[in-house]
Amino acid sequence: MNLIVTWGHADLSSQGYPVVASSLRRYIPAALTLGAGVVLSIVLFSLIREREQALTQAVFEREASIRVAAIQSGIDRSLEIVESIGGLYAASDKIERRDFRAFVQEPLSRHKDIQALEWVPRVKDSERASYEEAARVDGLDGFQFTERMVQGLMDRAPPQTEYFPVYYVEPLTGNESAMGFDLASSATRLEALERARDSGEIVATGRITLVQGTGEQSGYLIFRPVYRNGATHGTVQERRESLEGYALGVFRAGRMVEESLKEFPVAGIDFSVYDEASPPGERLLYYHQSRARGAAAPALGEERAQASEGLHLRAALDVPGRRWSLLFSPTPEFLAAQRTLRAWEVLAAVLMFTSLLVAYLLTELARTGKIERLATDLSKANKALERQITQRKRAEEALKSSAARLERSNRELEQFASVAAHDLQEPLRKVQTFGERLRAEAGPQLTAEGLDYLERMQDASGRMRTLIDDLLTFSRVTTKGEAFVPVDVTGVAREVVSDLEASLEEEGGRVEVGHLPHIDADPMQVRQLLQNLISNGLKFRRLDQAPVVKVRGRLLGGSGDRGDPASPVNGMCEITVEDNGIGFDEKYIDRIFTIFQRLHGRGEYEGTGIGLALCRKIAERHGGTITATSRPGQGSTFAVTLPVKRSSRQARE
Repeated sequence: MNLIVTWGHADLSSQGYPVVASSLRRYIPAALTLGAGVVLSIVLFSLIREREQALTQAVFEREASIRVAAIQSGIDRSLEIVESIGGLYAASDKIERRDFRAFVQEPLSRHKDIQALEWVPRVKDSERASYEEAARVDGLDGFQFTERMVQGLMDRAPPQTEYFPVYYVEPLTGNESAMGFDLASSATRLEALERARDSGEIVATGRITLVQGTGEQSGYLIFRPVYRNGATHGTVQERRESLEGYALGVFRAGRMVEESLKEFPVAGIDFSVYDEASPPGERLLYYHQSRARGAAAPALGEERAQASEGLHLRAALDVPGRRWSLLFSPTPEFLAAQRTLRAWEVLAAVLMFTSLLVAYLLTELARTGKIERLATDLSKANKALERQITQRKRAEEALKSSAARLERSNRELEQFASVAAHDLQEPLRKVQTFGERLRAEAGPQLTAEGLDYLERMQDASGRMRTLIDDLLTFSRVTTKGEAFVPVDVTGVAREVVSDLEASLEEEGGRVEVGHLPHIDADPMQVRQLLQNLISNGLKFRRLDQAPVVKVRGRLLGGSGDRGDPASPVNGMCEITVEDNGIGFDEKYIDRIFTIFQRLHGRGEYEGTGIGLALCRKIAERHGGTITATSRPGQGSTFAVTLPVKRSSRQARE
């Protein structure tokens, strides 16, 4: 079977292809709107996520800086304690063992991170025997100068030119093994001794293994050199010759950090303390694991400290003679606590709005097509009228009928915005109804995650319905409308309070309504105004007290009923709504009456951000104003000024 396809002589116009192409072009605006909505959703989602990441980093940096300051304060405190001991020896000719014990008792009792406070004299070999004997006379049986052997045991120190023994130590309990230990027998300690001696400054060691045989072995020493007659000499040689000994503080890095941070929350962040001046493998002084972690996690190794990925922060600590640093990293729990669903909510809202807008455009396009077809029918009727004079009457009737249909279509277009909003509520109502049925019928079989999704769906549809209702109310307030009538504002306020009776009983609050003036106004809009302001006063309440809202009114001067009847306004009144709620910063006053502006986040204080904008629109429609005063935690006061009487001409506008 042969199939022959011919293109060159086909009459596409006669088959309606231009009409099809024209119809397709008609849908280009809807397609462009859909694409723009998707792009906008993605852009807003990305921007909000980036902002959340920036906020997370700011919170992390703030928490890390708090810890840096606290740890630096702990280091400074350690330096001050050792400096005070050095000052004691520099200012005294002779310090007995009991004097030393009495002097250091106060810092030892207040700071649990101190392992020991010591006096280390400079002892020549010729003085060794007398020093050892004096210590035994003080009650230290078997006292002698010692050094650590290879196996970690302590043994008598061999003869040296000079020694630097631990001679006074407090507390003695727990530090017995350090008594008499010659610090010069350890290369690490000797290096710190010599640096302190030659510089005349306080010097800290790197990480060392303490001679005290307790559980936590890593620690560091702080030396403060003491010279003869308390003087510091100008040359290194003079300092070496006049050196008498050292005030020594023995500290455990872990206890120092924990003591420094005991008044601060430390959950959510891991950090390590490093001594950058130490050799590789000996730099880690302390690792802190967040309390939020359920199981032990490994410390940040030195390699990871040099090349950390993800969110982290490095800070330097001021330690004499050393280069200490802190490396912070947030835990997964910390990062999770900073995340919100706001980006996803915005994405869903914009996509939903785009879908509704595209649906509206498609409906309008279909209606436009119908109108175009009607116009085509009219054109054909006119041509038929020209060709058939005898059928004029029938043609005129058809033309009138078509015109009536066209006019009806125009009226339908004018009403579409309002009808569309009402029609949008129906599918949202179905979403809520089916969600409730799904919870009732399949709830036991749903997982916790499924129930959470279901609750989010119902909550989102409920907020959308509330938003549509508020938008409808906002759109109905126009600058023109029916004539204003006399309104008893006091009666309207009491009706509003009656409607809120259930909420007042639940919150244990009250609304006080004073005498309010009679005015010429739209009664429904006055009711809406008072309802929004009173409801806000109850909703944005403080948790530590019951909500109280006071509604008061007063005249602001003018001639009242005796004024010039030709004047549009014969006097003004002021209605104030005062609450004892959470208040807000007055820097936001310029924008609180703007639509969709919320000063408080979602959660306990729900809202659409339309209420105060609606209040301003109602006040302006009546020829008045609305202002606000507030301070955080001290409540808010909203003042509405309105004309009392209106001329007949203004009422007709």
